[in-house]
Amino acid sequence: MASFPDTSPDDTDVISAEQSMHLLEMQKQILEKTATSADSQSLLNALCLAAESMIENAVASIMIYDDSGTSLNVIAGPSLPPEAAEALNDLKPSEHSGSCGTAVFSNQPQYISCTLTDHRWRPEAFKQFALNFNIRACWSVPIRMSDNQAVGSFALSSFETRAPNSFQKSLLETSAQLASIILKRQEERQKLWEMAHFDQLTGLPNRNKFLIRTDRAIKKAGKQHMRLAVLCLDIDKFKDINDSDGHDAGDNVLKFFADEIHQHLGKNDTLARIGSDEFAILLEDLTDTAAIESLCQHLNQSLQKKRPPSLHILSLSTCIGVSIFPDDATTAKQLLKHADIALYSAKK
Repeated sequence: MASFPDTSPDDTDVISAEQSMHLLEMQKQILEKTATSADSQSLLNALCLAAESMIENAVASIMIYDDSGTSLNVIAGPSLPPEAAEALNDLKPSEHSGSCGTAVFSNQPQYISCTLTDHRWRPEAFKQFALNFNIRACWSVPIRMSDNQAVGSFALSSFETRAPNSFQKSLLETSAQLASIILKRQEERQKLWEMAHFDQLTGLPNRNKFLIRTDRAIKKAGKQHMRLAVLCLDIDKFKDINDSDGHDAGDNVLKFFADEIHQHLGKNDTLARIGSDEFAILLEDLTDTAAIESLCQHLNQSLQKKRPPSLHILSLSTCIGVSIFPDDATTAKQLLKHADIALYSAKK
């Protein structure tokens, strides 16, 4: 592993009482906003602006790994020109990827006092970026999550060549910690939202999410004078499977069933798990009700041809109930209720 020395000169400056008060006040304000606001984007922007207010001739930015976990993107930088943010996006961390990429790669702060001469900004693309946007110095501190691994960076880009003093380093470290708190809170909120809207076993939308999507589809269909259908279906004799093979086998059957059903649906259709072994399908832009009967036949034929893994049974079967908007009902709950009634009529 290459070494990443601190390039700032040895300084003996200390943080004054007034500067400490500024840092504490910034922490207080951001944490209060974090406790009362659900908008992570506005919180991260406010953090950048608060840091910028304490240092002249510099802009703040926050970069975070994308979903692939291989590239960094700018997620906050209210004073950063849009074209600068665009140029930074898709940054691959390495030992020569500017201040932010190197900070994330090494999981150590990078205090670069001159971007035009520092080896970490040596690649031509970084030098050109520094010239295009007048970035003469750039200081970046890793943003770490609970496992202490770097997931991104908080940076101050300076329009003059300089090394950070002790106060500025503390400002960067404090800002990175606050960014971590905001991102953790966002992650927790996302997990809670997913738990409230998605089935944990299959990953499918749950009843609440299905009703929300169906309500939205009804509004669209009403404006366009289109029809849509809601189908309810369950696994025949699912209780017997649980009793004979155990709940783990039952869980595998549910996932197998969901995968098989999903393969027969279009990209605009929605499959949800709305009960123990009960599923619902939303078919939008319905032009021909004969397509529903064809789909039902294909679903049962497919289930009967394929054997679920690790089970004594040879195949699965299902009963299906259907309701159509606007023929049978005009709200999501009514459509689901009528389809459920039709399902149990079919089982009888």
